[in-house]
Amino acid sequence: IPGEAGACDPSTQVPSTGGNLFVLDFASGDVRQLSDQWITEPPRWLNNSMITFASGDPALGDPERTLWMVNTATGESRNIRAADSSDGPFRLSEAWSPDGSIVFYQNAGTKTSLIGLSASGALVGQTEELSFPRFGMAAAWSPDGRRLAVGGTNNQCPYGVHVLDSSMTILTRGSAPPSMCDPAFSPDNQWLAFAGVSTRGDGRVDVRVANINGTGAVSLTSGLRGSISFRGWVGG
Repeated sequence: IPGEAGACDPSTQVPSTGGNLFVLDFASGDVRQLSDQWITEPPRWLNNSMITFASGDPALGDPERTLWMVNTATGESRNIRAADSSDGPFRLSEAWSPDGSIVFYQNAGTKTSLIGLSASGALVGQTEELSFPRFGMAAAWSPDGRRLAVGGTNNQCPYGVHVLDSSMTILTRGSAPPSMCDPAFSPDNQWLAFAGVSTRGDGRVDVRVANINGTGAVSLTSGLRGSISFRGWVGG
């Protein structure tokens, strides 16, 4: 509310770069603060009671980007990191399994790898086979939590289709073209869609769909004109 004490008024003060995590109960109107961590990115609901978020932004000069999980019922928060402290200071582009038991992320430090951790910090799996620039990876879990598709994003997609199982073992290792950007499994757990660069050599991006293991991909948009942007699945 402009003019009230503590209000953010861009005409008189620099806008904040972030804030703390709060939850609003619509039924009661109650607002509770859930964490003292300073966050600059949107939090995400994992299920009806658990929220995940990240604190620390490398772009702002923070020395570390950490992952958190908080229980909205109890207020208990947990810092998600390797129990043996083997992961680097920057945990980027995280993707949580549907049941919240595993988080897959880009481990960036002096070298970069892809890591799967349990919520307790136990190492599930790790690979250095796929190397992306920082925040250049996009990973998606299948609805049943048995498969994980890993590709690039922002048109920085050097690899073909790669699908892993829940233990981080690579099931499908495709070669580009087509490359895979922003993969997304269908809600019915039958298909994998992604944005891929056309084989025509003109850099055109088309939406492609493959089976659940990432094989047999076909283009759905090769007959359309203009620029194509894959947004995701709609419906069941």
